[in-house]
Amino acid sequence: MAREHFLIIFFGERMIMLCLCLFLICRYIKKGFLKVDAENQIIDCKLKDMIQAHKEILSVILNIVVVAFLIYVFIGIYIPFFKDLTYVYSGEYPYIEGVVIKDPNIVSSNKIELYNVTIKDAKTGEELRVSLYGKNGIWTGDEIKAEYLPNSEVGILLEKKKERENKCLEEY
Repeated sequence: MAREHFLIIFFGERMIMLCLCLFLICRYIKKGFLKVDAENQIIDCKLKDMIQAHKEILSVILNIVVVAFLIYVFIGIYIPFFKDLTYVYSGEYPYIEGVVIKDPNIVSSNKIELYNVTIKDAKTGEELRVSLYGKNGIWTGDEIKAEYLPNSEVGILLEKKKERENKCLEEY
């Protein structure tokens, strides 16, 4: 996978999430908090009486969930995203070389997948958990080289030396 494809996927995911967040924020600013109302539903459901009786409580719960989602997205996704922009603009990504000590147990056949792996760095000896875009699976014991964004913990698999040819066949 080329670095450009990785950046398109990575930034595409973040932009879709940003659009959703901006929509919710604009909706809150323009119309106020979300309200649950059983009377204006197009589909008649059996829970209509229960929803109508508890609409204030349900509205509060719905708004708490939406606000918690927005806070999570901002803190968990966008702060690391903005910290990693310096690597993207400079074009100099940190890379890691090491051995996979925990694999995702996903078998892929020549298509790009996202693998959540734990790598033991060959230079420092520290363990790094990172999500890597790559092809044809990553297994425990594989020696890999990858570029990644350290704050977002997402990267691209550059090369891999296989420990085993096909782990899937050995298990069955």
